[in-house]
Amino acid sequence: MNIVCLGGGPAGLYFGLLMKLRHPQHKITVLERNKPYDTFGWGVVFSDATMSKLQVADPVTASEILGAFNHWDDIAVHFKGETMRSGGHGFCGIGRKRLLNILQTAFHKTPRTLLASWFQNQPPSKQTRVFPQ
Repeated sequence: MNIVCLGGGPAGLYFGLLMKLRHPQHKITVLERNKPYDTFGWGVVFSDATMSKLQVADPVTASEILGAFNHWDDIAVHFKGETMRSGGHGFCGIGRKRLLNILQTAFHKTPRTLLASWFQNQPPSKQTRVFPQ
């Protein structure tokens, strides 16, 4: 099966990786409208529960992501000059660009996958560039 995913952000790239793990015979293409390694936004936060699910689904990539994350366990709420802390929640965060770089590298190492970008509001057939270049 040939699968095309529109959007090379974290969700599109991880979808492609997970689909390839489940069905190695499929050809996966991810199309992204931005230039290679461009990113928007500040960061990505996952709960410990989410990370444990990613570790089950894709241990190799999840391990690399976990190695780059910052982890914290408590939440502080500041309200009217008072601070209330609550622990035991477990979260980890990573810069969006770093997460994308990890996923892009994993995607490029996966056989029968293609990450392509189109520029200047042109459809892929008019001006397509394959990552990495």
